[in-house]
Amino acid sequence: MTWRSLSLIALLTPLTLVGCPPEDPSDTNEGTEGTDGTDGTDGTDGTDGTDGTDAPDFNCHVLPSSLPDWAGDLNPPALATTTPFAFDAGLDDVIAALPANGETATVNIPVTGAVVTTLGFNPEADLGVVHTFYVGDATGGALVRLDFTDDTTAVDVVPGDALNFTVTEMENFNGLLQIAAISDLTVTSQANEVYIVASTGLAIDTVNDISVVHQLHGELTSSESGCGGSSVCFDFETRDGDIAVVSTLRINNNNLQTPLIEGDCVQVNAPLTQFNGDAQFNIGNFAWQRWYGNIND
Repeated sequence: MTWRSLSLIALLTPLTLVGCPPEDPSDTNEGTEGTDGTDGTDGTDGTDGTDGTDAPDFNCHVLPSSLPDWAGDLNPPALATTTPFAFDAGLDDVIAALPANGETATVNIPVTGAVVTTLGFNPEADLGVVHTFYVGDATGGALVRLDFTDDTTAVDVVPGDALNFTVTEMENFNGLLQIAAISDLTVTSQANEVYIVASTGLAIDTVNDISVVHQLHGELTSSESGCGGSSVCFDFETRDGDIAVVSTLRINNNNLQTPLIEGDCVQVNAPLTQFNGDAQFNIGNFAWQRWYGNIND
């Protein structure tokens, strides 16, 4: 029984009058009235219980602590580092030789010690058949995209390999440098650390960071829209505190086992690319992204 119910009982109990004898009908003289008894004091009200706090909405901008370490297709993830490469493998000479948009150039540029940062779309990569990969050094990154129709151009490389090779052909695909042919490739060392830019919520350097691998996480804030061929694009918002940065996330076919939708929380470990001046993270390799929730969960 609460204090509130006890006070109600006290108020409803009849008061006893003092000094009033039983009434005698034959007595013409009335006795004086006794003084009224004092009312009982009300019991104090019990304190109200505190309201339960609502569970917070799922927030894409906070990575769940249960997520394991991850760095895209880099295995083991411990090879990832946020320390920039300190060596010059000659990629600056390759970048400087970029031909005009839509053109191809025959060149002879040596590259010495560039590190493979990630692989692109390679259906037979597990068999050592690689036609597309990215390399980096202290001066930037570059995409190597060899002829898919020619099995003799395939190489057997994995992220973390250091390579020597000679660039013999390059092209400008809508503003993006693509190394189209190489010769004399050798793997000089393996399991090297791979520089990955931690760029969640930070402004993207769309000049110097093209073809450099970034890791970031956030929310898909738009529904999918067509953006060339079989690809679809989303607005991808990442945050650093109250500062929001929106970039484009492009994915070929969106034919994941569970297709991406608006509100999905996605972590990306992928090279920054660009198409006609528009920077984007193009998920050409599905291992470059992982889903960890939806804001409506």
